[in-house]
Amino acid sequence: MQPNNESEERARFLRWAQLTCAGEVAAMVAHDINNAVTGVMSYTELAQMDLPSWSEAGTYLQKTLDQAKRISSLANQLLLISHEAAYTPVREDVRGSLEAACALVRRRLEKDGIAFQQRLDIADACVMADTARLLLTWLGLILVARSGLLQSPAESVRTLRLGAETASRGGSPWARIAVEVGADTPPPAQFAETLRCAETDGAPLCREAVLYAAARAHIAELGGALSLRQTDGGFVFDVELPLTD
Repeated sequence: MQPNNESEERARFLRWAQLTCAGEVAAMVAHDINNAVTGVMSYTELAQMDLPSWSEAGTYLQKTLDQAKRISSLANQLLLISHEAAYTPVREDVRGSLEAACALVRRRLEKDGIAFQQRLDIADACVMADTARLLLTWLGLILVARSGLLQSPAESVRTLRLGAETASRGGSPWARIAVEVGADTPPPAQFAETLRCAETDGAPLCREAVLYAAARAHIAELGGALSLRQTDGGFVFDVELPLTD
């Protein structure tokens, strides 16, 4: 029996409608989280003020405050990407943007049994870009990499590495960013081939291909390039991005 293309298209449309709704809910939840965490931080700071210097409770209060600040930072990142806003290019710190993306997905990857490693040798590297859109680009690539790894057997060793470094091209500074997928049993080769369909003018075939296509388009708008190469253990997303002097 041949698949009903119209039904598949409708299913994809309904899924995107659900994701849009999820973004709105994320914004609501992030606001509530921020309000609650602000109270926790305020009361913790007040408790620290009245605490004797010799008290051992000071260490625990500081840990509470540090965790509350971390939660607040994650909530603010959710707010940033949860709704559509006017495109506003600013001088964006590439390392900071990559670190924000890593912070949002690290716990999820750990729960998936995926070892996550990052090495960002890219201090003082900036690009003119919209903060939310750049963050969504990194998140999209990481989520696509995660989807590929989840197609490998759960018992295999699965690793996602994110690396970044600066380089020079024609006397101008560039950033090189790699999102590398590796596993004892690599993801099916068909997964990477599906992504390659997004490199043409044809319609992407799945959510992962759509995310890959969106990342390629945005990086191209910034004057850079995104490519996909396969390895023995999986595949790698290679990004080259011109930096602002």
